[in-house]
Amino acid sequence: MKKIINITGLASLVILFLGSYFKLMHYPGAAILLMFSIFLFSFFFWPAALINNYTKHEKKYSIWLYIAAFLCGFLNLMGALFKILHWPGAGILLIISILMPFVLFLPIYIYHNIKSGSKSNENLAYIMTVLIFIAVFSVFLGLSVGSDVVDADVRLG
Repeated sequence: MKKIINITGLASLVILFLGSYFKLMHYPGAAILLMFSIFLFSFFFWPAALINNYTKHEKKYSIWLYIAAFLCGFLNLMGALFKILHWPGAGILLIISILMPFVLFLPIYIYHNIKSGSKSNENLAYIMTVLIFIAVFSVFLGLSVGSDVVDADVRLG
């Protein structure tokens, strides 16, 4: 299982960088590379990593936490892919992917921590930071904020 995780993770990362480079340089095949890398990440690496992590734990009552993590990550990646490739429905998918971690994942994560008796606020702070970063990234992607808008705001501030 560890070998599958390493191979699919590295392959999806390399193909993603290659697809991004092709997209930036307007080379043909960029869309195919981006779709393949996100498909490989979403349907092979991400589930394999979650399954591996789930099977390592002794208590198996947190299956909903892993399902929520998969759904939130999958929707966020699909929203970004739709927006990058200018496909219809990208805005709706990004709005859903912004709300999903806070509406679905965070309550399940908090319930899981309460049920397991964990009093660690450090992990919750890390989770909140990652969720806020993902939300801000998705909002910028959804609004199509260009570098000229960001530069103008920085100069004014």
